[in-house]
Amino acid sequence: MPHFRDIDGRNWRIAFDKRSIDELQRAGLLAVASDRAFFESLKDAEKIGIVLYCLCRAQIEARGMSPEKFALAVAPVLDEATDAVIAAHSKLMQQFQKEQANG
Repeated sequence: MPHFRDIDGRNWRIAFDKRSIDELQRAGLLAVASDRAFFESLKDAEKIGIVLYCLCRAQIEARGMSPEKFALAVAPVLDEATDAVIAAHSKLMQQFQKEQANG
């Protein structure tokens, strides 16, 4: 599973689940039919922060972290975090295509 480490060495697993997909769709950052908005969001630090928060929300809550503390911990490693998001998105698309092919 794609992951990255924040500046304090915490490991963050990146995976798309129903909750994160719904949140990203509501934010206009992920569309089932198109990846364009999603990949455009990865070029903007504020939007990648939203994407990361949506994808890591359960882990953030389990660790008792505030959104602000999470943002401060991941800001210095945005490139690594973005790479993990891209890898997780690729897995999601492969799964989606497989499901579509199997009807």
